[in-house]
Amino acid sequence: MSYYKKIPNFLTLVNLLLGCMALVFLFYDHIELRLATSNGMSERAYFDGKVVLSSLYLGKMHMAALLIFFAVLVDFLDGFAARLLNARSEIGKELDSLSDVVSFGVLPGMVLFQLLAVSFFDSPFAFEIGIFAFMPGFLFTLAAAYRLARFNVVHPEAHFSGLPVPAAALAVMSLPLALFFDEMHISRWLFKPWLLYAFTLLLSWLMISRLTLLNLKFVKGSKDNRPRKILLLLAALLWLGGFFFLHIIFLSIPVILLIYILFSLTVKKEKNEVHR
Repeated sequence: MSYYKKIPNFLTLVNLLLGCMALVFLFYDHIELRLATSNGMSERAYFDGKVVLSSLYLGKMHMAALLIFFAVLVDFLDGFAARLLNARSEIGKELDSLSDVVSFGVLPGMVLFQLLAVSFFDSPFAFEIGIFAFMPGFLFTLAAAYRLARFNVVHPEAHFSGLPVPAAALAVMSLPLALFFDEMHISRWLFKPWLLYAFTLLLSWLMISRLTLLNLKFVKGSKDNRPRKILLLLAALLWLGGFFFLHIIFLSIPVILLIYILFSLTVKKEKNEVHR
């Protein structure tokens, strides 16, 4: 095989490296324990015989989220390069899925785990809450792994069956960035366990569902190119409107994703078009 045909696999490995780096950033400076003082604070717990105040922070979660946004871009580029160079291969397909499991499966699951931990730790009973209360965050990881495995074994279709894993990952990773910039005062309402559970369940179900969603790849001569253009235009207008009028950048991503799903379900799709 010519060396230039290895470019897609190299890009796939870059995607995996970005996912690994994001995991490192996820665990930077996210827990703090302080001896309790007589300042009247109620968030206390006993640890090693001493009264301490517990705090669980997001650390550098926003940096992890930024890296995953770059990983999504690289994931798009490796597929584009494979088609452009006619370098598709079985090892490339498997390598792509293995990398996606880490970057778009494990990492978002860890983020949801951490967000759930923060939501529960912000209470007087921080040290009494079992770790199993945070474990549902990994439901996202399980659903992503199943969705990627199913994609590898089914016959290539013209449209997505269920929500693509990178899209679901973007929805999750938009939250740390929205929190970092406190868009729409998200920190006041996001840290509610029931809301995070519902968000996790919804995304997990969307990934493993059989919903027929529009594939955004433009295909020469396809009748589906027109709704793709309309959808991309709507997404661009929504993002620009949010940026200029509501001053939000990242919270618009889950909204755009919802519009994509609803729009896909209302569009009559071409059945005889086949591509991966």
